Amino acid sequence: MDRFLIIFCFAAIFNACGKKNVIEGNWQIDYNNEIENQFFPDELIFRNNSLQVLDRFNFSQTSIFKIANDSIYLTCEKGIKVQYPFIIESDSIILFAGNKFIKSPSENALLIQPYQLIGWKSTKKLSTINNSNIIHLIKDGGKTKVILNDLTTELDDLHEYLIDNHSSNQITYIYIGKGVNFNDLIETYCWLKYSGFKKVELITDNHSFDEFYSIIDNVNIDETIFMRFLHENKLSNLPPKQLGVIEYKRTKDVYIIGSIDFHKIDLLIDSTQYFIHISEQLTITNYFELIDKLNSKAKNNLKRTIYYNIQPNTVNVSN
Repeated sequence: MDRFLIIFCFAAIFNACGKKNVIEGNWQIDYNNEIENQFFPDELIFRNNSLQVLDRFNFSQTSIFKIANDSIYLTCEKGIKVQYPFIIESDSIILFAGNKFIKSPSENALLIQPYQLIGWKSTKKLSTINNSNIIHLIKDGGKTKVILNDLTTELDDLHEYLIDNHSSNQITYIYIGKGVNFNDLIETYCWLKYSGFKKVELITDNHSFDEFYSIIDNVNIDETIFMRFLHENKLSNLPPKQLGVIEYKRTKDVYIIGSIDFHKIDLLIDSTQYFIHISEQLTITNYFELIDKLNSKAKNNLKRTIYYNIQPNTVNVSN
């Protein structure tokens, strides 16, 4: 009996190793098949026990995988465990979650840097991405970087990227990586403003590659911060029209220095115009929470008009 058990164990190990040897390498999705999920991976890269997935928006993430009983079990970076159907049809074709992938040469792989999102779950799920205005804002070795297309580069490359075949009337989608802080986001917003872009959607968390969470925002940067940004980056001043200077008349001022001031948002009354002064002292997650609250207010009552911008550090002002 022990002999048969040993043979069975060896056979199981050999089968598992054989499957890993077959799938080792790079796999491209078969675009002849219709893909329902916009965020489904375009590329799979199997290396030893790890799987790197890359979607069409150049978001790359890794997980540990295990194959058993026509399924693949993934343990993602944040400890999330998911299971998908997985069939090896041949040494060149696999079916992953019901979608066909074809093996491709290693030199064709897009080696885009994988990273984790910051992990703040908003009240809104990202439904779709409608254009190619996509920025990945990440920390790389303690430095703030951006992934543009398939290249990890510096923040000051944003201007050329944005004005090159991208429409400023469209939303810019910004994936926020783990470790990114509020000052990093402010600097990114300054580059957007300098390039004439105003509408953004911040992507802050995900569940595997099936669900992403986001916040809709606008680039509202105080002129003092913006002029400081121009000076620090040795950029020429722009005409006031391009700077986006707006005069808010007949508004009531509300000052948000920290999360302790968030209760003021709940006190806003109908048929009133407000100008929310947001301090750059906020943490980035505080800012997410605040914009989430402001978005909810805007949805719930169209009679209430809310303007806001991010301002230099100020003393708290009672309201």
